[in-house]
Amino acid sequence: MEIKELSQNIVLAILSGDGQVKNELEEARQFIDSNSSCHLVLDFTSVEMIDSSIITELLSVRELLNKRQRRLIISGLSFLNRSVFVAAGLLNSFKLVNDKKSALIALENTC
Repeated sequence: MEIKELSQNIVLAILSGDGQVKNELEEARQFIDSNSSCHLVLDFTSVEMIDSSIITELLSVRELLNKRQRRLIISGLSFLNRSVFVAAGLLNSFKLVNDKKSALIALENTC
């Protein structure tokens, strides 16, 4: 996973998609835990498939950010991965956007 600080309060985490997504999300949560003023954009472009363990970790990351009044934006979900959110009834629980540019636009008014 690559973590980029896009601004003073926006962090982009580009997930590798190599089967380590849950571990990468834990790493991103730890980063946010030590940088409490950051909004987080997670780029799922390279992630082929998500499962319940990834959803659980996403909920944990979202909860941490919500407690700090920060936002989680998920970008680059494939049609299949977006369908997992729909099937789990979580479509309205997360801000899902098509790409990183859309994520930055979504955060523009927040920062």
